[in-house]
Amino acid sequence: MPGARDQDEIASVLNRWKAGFEAGDIDAIMAPVSDDFSHYEWTTKDTLRAFIHSALAQGELDNAEVDLQYAEYTQNPDGTWTVYPVELMAVFGSASLEAVFQREAGTWRITTMEVEGI
Repeated sequence: MPGARDQDEIASVLNRWKAGFEAGDIDAIMAPVSDDFSHYEWTTKDTLRAFIHSALAQGELDNAEVDLQYAEYTQNPDGTWTVYPVELMAVFGSASLEAVFQREAGTWRITTMEVEGI
């Protein structure tokens, strides 16, 4: 079943992303982010990278934990998938993330994200 396979692939990407946050590894955090990433505040992938790099350098992401236990995967009519909530906890406090994934060249990438709590 293609939907289940897609969900499993996205879950695998999220688990690697989780490991990156928990290790404080900026390259692993940014690996699944699309080059076409867009956000109302962090307008591009480069801006997001700079924000996360700064948060790591200032210790705001120390002791980071990502909880995927309650994440729900929703396939959208346009072929993208939305995953919510992705819970991020660290020194800064906590945030709930909603990530939208799109397949790019055979790989699922985060194209946009909404963040509640920051």
